Amino acid sequence: MDAAHRLRLFSKWAGVIRVLDGAGLRRDPRVLEVSLKHGPGHRVVLPPDDYESRLLGHVIFAPTVGRAIRDECNELVAQLRLNIE
Repeated sequence: MDAAHRLRLFSKWAGVIRVLDGAGLRRDPRVLEVSLKHGPGHRVVLPPDDYESRLLGHVIFAPTVGRAIRDECNELVAQLRLNIE
């Protein structure tokens, strides 16, 4: 097994978080840890006004041998449920 990788989770949108759910990530067998920094009610402000508020958390995962890390990261990000108004 390759070493574990850390994937940082960022919001692409500004606004107030209504839903931030990592349950899909937690069910993925590759995922070792999910840490979400914020929750509903948090206001996301995009750069250049704020560089930190868009960081939602991180995932530590064990990559699949022979697969591209970029592909696995995209798959994992797609499992994060995020709704921003």
